[in-house]
Amino acid sequence: MKEFWISVDLGYGQVKGVNELGKKIIFPSILSPGKDRSLDKFFNRLDENIADNLHVTISDNNYNNTTNDYFVGKLAQRSNTNSYFNTTDNKIYSNENKVFLATLAGLLMPKGITEEYALNVITGLPVSHFVKQRAELETMIKNLNITVDFPDHNIKQHVKFNKVLLMPQGAGALNYVLLNNGQKYYIRNTYIGLIDIGFKTTDIVVFKINDNGKLEFIIDMSSTLENIGMSIIYTEMDKIFVKASRNGESLSVDRLMELCRNGKIFYNGSFLDLTKELKKLKDDVACSIVNNIDTLWTSSAKSAFNSVILAGGGGAVLYPYIKPKLGVCSVALSNNAEFANTFGYLSHIKKR
Repeated sequence: MKEFWISVDLGYGQVKGVNELGKKIIFPSILSPGKDRSLDKFFNRLDENIADNLHVTISDNNYNNTTNDYFVGKLAQRSNTNSYFNTTDNKIYSNENKVFLATLAGLLMPKGITEEYALNVITGLPVSHFVKQRAELETMIKNLNITVDFPDHNIKQHVKFNKVLLMPQGAGALNYVLLNNGQKYYIRNTYIGLIDIGFKTTDIVVFKINDNGKLEFIIDMSSTLENIGMSIIYTEMDKIFVKASRNGESLSVDRLMELCRNGKIFYNGSFLDLTKELKKLKDDVACSIVNNIDTLWTSSAKSAFNSVILAGGGGAVLYPYIKPKLGVCSVALSNNAEFANTFGYLSHIKKR
């Protein structure tokens, strides 16, 4: 039987995926109840960008084909009612996680994939969660048996995985960086680090290039920073807006994301400019990450780093704030920072 691999990153802020044909999908990790879209179909073309119009019907074949409608990603973000990020600490068995995975897999599977092909997936967990949650995540994915229907796009897929492989987050991203830079980072007896900044967690991964030019994972210098990520900026900007607007109302998810992206938002007839507050929050989160790194890496160890790479959606945003604070000779931002883990996972498959 032929194998078809997809690579998945089920982040707290964004869901990312790429398949072995190079197709990639990204959407916010936001969910809301689905509803009739007849008017949307009348006024808008829904087939122009499927990733922005994810109305899905999920049928769980393990539970008597129980069926539910959802808006996923940007469509849920725009719905403004009952939309939310899933920020539970252990989200492995959460319904939201299953919906996100099934939706992503349905988009990455070729249309009309036949029984000649086995669908396989590779994904990851935060470094500090890997040992404790690996078996749970593997079990959940292997037991997944879902039919996902995209009613606006005439696509229906059966999602069931044959093989499941897991890697630590950050290690996948570093794998991608090393693959695309040849021997640039292979300086013997030096360290290379990767900081993968997500929505709720930040992964710090360190490898040493030993005397033989091989990579050795340095566990004492690697960690997951819990509850340190871009969600802090979202939470605090919401509080700042409530205070500045003086009406006591929070913003919808869509409007809050706009505010955190641009630093200002149109409100009651004029623009409310919170750019300074947003910059300070970014700097505060960067300081928190660097302060935690300073407890992991001694000054003598820092002097032996040949490079530190930033990845993840948060890495792209916070790179200019972290770079001057880190105190190592070379700090760079990964290409395709948001997709670094998924590309890295997939390259691991290709090397096997």
